Amino acid sequence: MAKKIQPRSKMDKKYTWNAESVFRSNKAWEKEVKQIIADIPGIKKFQGRLKESPAILLKALTAYENLASRAQIAAMYAGFQYSVDTTNQEYAGMHSKAMSMYGQVASAVSFIQPEILAIGNRKINKWVRESRKLKVYKHSFEDLFRKQAHVRSAEVEEILGMVSEPLSGASTSTSMLTNADFKFGRIQDSNGKVFDITQGNFDSQLMHLADRKARKAAYQTYMDQYVAHKNTLAANLSTSINANVFNMRARKHEDTLSASLFDLNIPTDVFHNLSTRSRKNFPFCILFFR
Repeated sequence: MAKKIQPRSKMDKKYTWNAESVFRSNKAWEKEVKQIIADIPGIKKFQGRLKESPAILLKALTAYENLASRAQIAAMYAGFQYSVDTTNQEYAGMHSKAMSMYGQVASAVSFIQPEILAIGNRKINKWVRESRKLKVYKHSFEDLFRKQAHVRSAEVEEILGMVSEPLSGASTSTSMLTNADFKFGRIQDSNGKVFDITQGNFDSQLMHLADRKARKAAYQTYMDQYVAHKNTLAANLSTSINANVFNMRARKHEDTLSASLFDLNIPTDVFHNLSTRSRKNFPFCILFFR
């Protein structure tokens, strides 16, 4: 008989992430999400005022950091809960609500970068030299002015913040399909031992079995699910590509590769060099896994 994969609710607590250290309960999380949305007008009151003085800019950045940090923590909590069990409708609802909340925050703070750029690099540097508290943002300012050509007006940035959730739909759909709906079945090794196949144990356990036939059976059984849903997965991939192209064009990048690497300040040559090296080493990877 196959060893049954235990649900998280049956696992020893020492093997699970300490969700209670972040929020005592899902109700406490729900309360925080509502409060974050209620606090959004607090950051909007700085819109159009950042150029007034270093003090106003500092207050706006402090308010932004507080709101963004809380939004990130709430979104991560929901994301972790959802990742634990993607079939749990409560967690799926939390994840969706978190993404909606995060989109609202992104839209609300979208005026900050265009307004800082409008102040100008020279004046910002002067304020940084004069204000000890603004000095901690020196690198952030430098990185922002590096991105200046691809930061749009406040109105466009607000719209880009609004569409962040809809544009992630293909990723969400693929995650639900592959992590919740896929049923991989089971395989048996030459000794009669039966293994249930899951997303969790495919790479970490089954692809490292000493039994070559069992590895092959696991691989084929696992991949059969992807082949059976190839049309849906291809449609999601196409939608995801279109979203990347939209973002690339909206931010006026040359191509989607440049757009995806730009925020991290990674030259495209790094990708091409790694890609070339991987292609050269690919045959060795095949030999290793066989």
